[in-house]
Amino acid sequence: MANCIVIVQFDLPKRTELTKRFGAKPWLTWHDTHVTVDNLKGETRFNGKAQAHVN
Repeated sequence: MANCIVIVQFDLPKRTELTKRFGAKPWLTWHDTHVTVDNLKGETRFNGKAQAHVN
């Protein structure tokens, strides 16, 4: 499974639109969790190691 990085950049018109719509300036916080979920394999990995499923 390939790693994916999503970069979101708000230009001034987009920031203005979101501020009007939600009443606050947009703010992004990046959380690096080292968790990968592969829905096709039904597998969750933490730090590269498969984890047992808990129901």
